[in-house]
Amino acid sequence: MFYLSLFSASGRVELNLDWRTAHIFMDDRESVLLPGGDDSCDFPLVDSLESTECHSLLDELIFWINRQLFPQNLVNFGLGMLSEPGYRDDFAYRFFAWYPICGKVIKDLCVSQADHARVEDRVSPSCSRAVHVTVQMLSSASLCKDLNEKVQLVKTIFDVTRFLICERLVESEQCLMANNLFVVRASQLDYPIDARVWNVMTMRENAAISQHGYWFVMGDIQNVLTHPDLAVESVLDDHCFGGSYMQMMCQMQGMNTIWRVIGGNALEMDGGEEVQRQALLFIYFENSQFFIRNLRSGSDTVEISATVTQKKNV
Repeated sequence: MFYLSLFSASGRVELNLDWRTAHIFMDDRESVLLPGGDDSCDFPLVDSLESTECHSLLDELIFWINRQLFPQNLVNFGLGMLSEPGYRDDFAYRFFAWYPICGKVIKDLCVSQADHARVEDRVSPSCSRAVHVTVQMLSSASLCKDLNEKVQLVKTIFDVTRFLICERLVESEQCLMANNLFVVRASQLDYPIDARVWNVMTMRENAAISQHGYWFVMGDIQNVLTHPDLAVESVLDDHCFGGSYMQMMCQMQGMNTIWRVIGGNALEMDGGEEVQRQALLFIYFENSQFFIRNLRSGSDTVEISATVTQKKNV
């Protein structure tokens, strides 16, 4: 079959027959790598040029789908053979192994659009085409479970979400300033930072939020966690829910631009654009929490409660 040649090792072709221009493709691959040494993002699957190596035509197809911001012709071509189980599984594996690249190119597009004050919105159409790709695979419970085992699907989506919305971190002024009430309790936070410093996101100068470039990952969170078994497994995973998800929640404490000031004068209610962005982000995350309803069946609740109790006793 034709699709076999896309990911067959025997069907591999040279990336570029002209060695004089092969370096251009290498440079393009390197440009999508996430910045090294940045604690705000942790994507071990996409941290080196070798990790973006294209071993087949299918790999190169998925790379260009991401790199070119999901052009409709490539998307249609890539999705045209998803009815073949073998192709679907290989396509899904490579796409979500490189899912951080998707987040990176969307974030770069948001920054470019914000910096140049473009009248034409290019972010929303790109996000819409990205969802067109992901929803085809995340609707399958068995495929999502398999991807979660192979590429940490849920954790990766949480990390990409944090990478997008927590673009800029600032030291929190909400509860960790000197003489504030909660400064003593800060040492009790299960959070890998200095108790005296709590870095949180800011709604100011945040391109992914101002350009509304994060909504596609919100849709992916909702789609993947509608599968009850996977939702339970993710909540019980210390690295996924207790690590990536809770770290994102801690950093999102800066999204509320109306601080509940502990000492001094409270800020007046602001009806400006930043507050509207905060409200919209809040609505998206409220919707993404609906997966918790999947945990409320009797057996699942007992299992989770027993696990949490056991950990507390330890």
